[in-house]
Amino acid sequence: KIETMVKEKNNIEAIIIGSSTSEAFLPIDIKSISGLNTFSASTGGGATPVRYTFFKKAIEELKNLKLIIYVTDLFEFNQPNAVANISFSPISSEVISNTTFSPSLSKYLKHIFSNQSLEGVFETIKRSKKNKKIRINDDGTTDRSMILSPVKSDNGFNKTFPLSMNSKLVEEINENYYSYKSKVLAKFERLDPSVLDLFNEMIYEANSNNIKIVFILSPFHSQFREKLFKNKSIKTRYQEWIHFLKLHTSSNIKVCDWPLHSGISTNKDSAVWRDGIHFNRKSAFVLAKECIK
Repeated sequence: KIETMVKEKNNIEAIIIGSSTSEAFLPIDIKSISGLNTFSASTGGGATPVRYTFFKKAIEELKNLKLIIYVTDLFEFNQPNAVANISFSPISSEVISNTTFSPSLSKYLKHIFSNQSLEGVFETIKRSKKNKKIRINDDGTTDRSMILSPVKSDNGFNKTFPLSMNSKLVEEINENYYSYKSKVLAKFERLDPSVLDLFNEMIYEANSNNIKIVFILSPFHSQFREKLFKNKSIKTRYQEWIHFLKLHTSSNIKVCDWPLHSGISTNKDSAVWRDGIHFNRKSAFVLAKECIK
């Protein structure tokens, strides 16, 4: 994606940075709102070091860059390590010399074996050996997005569907809840200092280069959030996450927490959700329009 971004650099005026939750924000939609040619630097599961790598290369390479839309996730403040195939890439090593962010190869293999089936492990190794790459379009979108799969994509921002009748969504919410509770947000006792440092660096560099950043705080489905917040530590970290970002509001830095208070986050019957974490494109368009304006 970085190679594609650099290749298209003369045409790019705005970029979208984030994990799979940012894949619902399409470049064509951001262009229709802002009037700026936009590139998607979204990467599934992206830890902050991966996002920072995109940010840094964008600042260096995109001479017409005016706007960065950063869809921030609570989980990234508990996940300072980028996965090994990104941490050990030459571009990431060039941008981030701090080894704090790079897991050892043994830890990465342990992570794969403990979180995937044996079949999945061999598939990962096989794909790696074949150097099989995901198709990347000129605007940075890919053909393997979770968000762009046709799940509830026809529902608009204000559509509702009773959660009590939506067994598939309840199943997805429960599955993600246990994953977040036991793995993604496990032992979440503080906002990771290394991640906070990278955010401070991005904010400083954006101000120094007169580039605007809009931080959009990615919401959770209300039932997912309710289950998650039974853990008092996670609820506290969630509030600290919002507070930390809002402290940095300035002429160049906008922090948009409206998604956290909108109907998609507060109405348990909101019909825009794929699961408890990912919402659809139409919702992303409404959120982006409200946040960018």
